Amino acid sequence: MRKKHASILIILTLLASVATSLTLTYAAPPVSEVTFRVEPHVTSGVAVGQNVTVDVYIDAPEGSGIIGWAIDIKVDPDVLEPGVWSPIPPPFGTWIVARSGVSGYFLYGWCVHNKYPNYTKFFEGDRYPAVGVINGTIETIVAWTELEPGTGADGTGKLATFYFTSKNETAYSPIEITKAFYYTSWNSPDLDKKEPDIIINGYYNEPPIINMIGHSAWPEHHNHPTSKHGWDITLFARIRNDGPTTTYGKVVFETVDSAGVPVMSPPETDPIELVPGDPAVKVNVTWTIPGWDRYYMTARVYVDLDGNLATSDWTRGTDKPKTFTFNVKP
Repeated sequence: MRKKHASILIILTLLASVATSLTLTYAAPPVSEVTFRVEPHVTSGVAVGQNVTVDVYIDAPEGSGIIGWAIDIKVDPDVLEPGVWSPIPPPFGTWIVARSGVSGYFLYGWCVHNKYPNYTKFFEGDRYPAVGVINGTIETIVAWTELEPGTGADGTGKLATFYFTSKNETAYSPIEITKAFYYTSWNSPDLDKKEPDIIINGYYNEPPIINMIGHSAWPEHHNHPTSKHGWDITLFARIRNDGPTTTYGKVVFETVDSAGVPVMSPPETDPIELVPGDPAVKVNVTWTIPGWDRYYMTARVYVDLDGNLATSDWTRGTDKPKTFTFNVKP
């Protein structure tokens, strides 16, 4: 009996060693999150005409196999002008908008570390000062199709440096990544294009802060019989501008039903102008209920970044969301 057990143990050990060797030769695609972030998160204002410099970093899990990336950035054109003017080459000069593809940057550093001889190709992009946009900043590893699938950069590093010129020392502007992609070699020779899981934008001067206050957010009724109240329900929230600038705020009530299915076009309050130092304001929206069910709502504050409702630059506020539920029955 002991010999039989010993034989089984030997066989299991051999199978385990085979399985281990197979595991080591198989590289699974990464499942963790890739983040693009602007650093510093808040840039202090400088005198008009002075340079403003920010970096975009990447955090990528091991085995990401990144061989390229692309970024568009937007700022308030009344506060920052994309690019800085360089008098070189004389007598004409030129605008410089971004820098990468040299020592100290993410992909170039991977090439140096791995002795990859082709290095990278970098395009700084185009500037559109009237709308505050730097468009089409791109870097790729040259001849990346020669790499094995899954080969490429990972970890944390600086993708690029972006340059702006101050037009106002004290005003606020978002420094917003409006479009971003990264490319991997996992489907080589075909390009594998993905969006970052997380984008963390930056700010020139402190951004406006809108918080939910007190009772935060709640429904008109936690138990809502349609025979008594009809199919409309009012949703409430109390919000306040905690500074430093006047702007608009609203609350979006993200909604899912009892099956966990999101409700299309979640209800949201009308934008309201909020002044720092003013008391909290109660806002509300009336929502037509789609059917009898139990609904789960997450109320989130959204802030208008530039205080101009003509532009669509709403961003989720920093305040913690408020969750609640209510039942709708006959």
